[in-house]
Parts: sequence; C-alpha cells; structure tokens
Amino acid sequence: MEEECVFDWKYGCKQSKKKEGLVNTKAKRIDNIIRCSKLYNDDIHHKLQSQYDSNAELVLRVHKTCVDKYVHPKEVQKAMEHQQECGMQNQVMSHQKEQDALNFPTSASYRTASSVEMTVQLKRIQKTHQDGDQPISVDKLNE
Repeated sequence: MEEECVFDWKYGCKQSKKKEGLVNTKAKRIDNIIRCSKLYNDDIHHKLQSQYDSNAELVLRVHKTCVDKYVHPKEVQKAMEHQQECGMQNQVMSHQKEQDALNFPTSASYRTASSVEMTVQLKRIQKTHQDGDQPISVDKLNE
C-alpha cells in the first residue's frame, strides 16, 4: 500500500501527484503540528495528541513542503485572521437577527407575512371583479 502524507486532507497531495518523497517527522515537529492545529482549529490535534500520548516514538510521514507550509507563521496568522473575520461576521449577523426580533415590523418574517396578506387581498379584489359584485377598496380590506 502506498504511503500518504499526513496533510493530504489539507493540500490534496494525492490529487496533485506530488513527486516529492515523504520524510519522517518526530517529537519536536509533531508538537509544533499539534500546536498549530489548535490555532487552525482544525481538530487533527485530537488524533495526533492521542497517538503521541500512547506512543512517544511516533513518526509521521509527510512531504516536507506540506509540513513547512502548515506550521509556517504567516499561514497560521492568515488562518487566525480569517477565523476572526468569520467570527466578526457571525457576530454582526447574530446582532442583526436580534435587531430584527426587536423591530418586528421591519423583519423579514413580517415582510413575508405582509406580502402573503397583500396577495390574498389582491386575489379577493380580483374575484370580486370577476363575480360582478361592487369593487372593494384596499383600504376597506385593511380595516
């Protein structure tokens, strides 16, 4: 069976058919990978930490370029900034939902309900005209 890089899930090593050979990475590098994984918030640190705790001689097979990129400070910084931006967007969206709930008349659910109500009113007016009865003004329907 062909060995694969630990970072195949992130960098698609198999698909890109990297020609670079795999290297062994040991304790110090594994500690750094676990630390970076926590910063990336990608959860591989759970698996690696448990493997490392049960085997202090753990060796990972990686492409040197993959592990170098994964632990590179600029890459980690970019990921953390992206997480912060996403967190800020989530906070803004959450705040907007709270505002919508407080200002019910301007919320999307109210607008939808109003649209449905208006459609029903227009259909009533249309039906009234088709049946030959006296037309009803929209103001009277709103009363």
